[in-house]
Amino acid sequence: MNAFSTLDAPVFNAAGDERAGVEFWMSSVLNETVVHGFDAANAAGRPVDIDADIAAPLISNHFAMLTAHP
Repeated sequence: MNAFSTLDAPVFNAAGDERAGVEFWMSSVLNETVVHGFDAANAAGRPVDIDADIAAPLISNHFAMLTAHP
């Protein structure tokens, strides 16, 4: 077994969609990085420009997690 044999292993997915393993968690890590990067830059008074092609799927992912479980 190598390190990549479990990339699609079933894992907890707070969004409750079909994404497994790496796809879900990489999206979540990217979301956290973008949000906290924005917060840090904003706190330092630096302009922040987040590309819409990145922001839109992250917002969708966040809404999916918020609405997945009643």
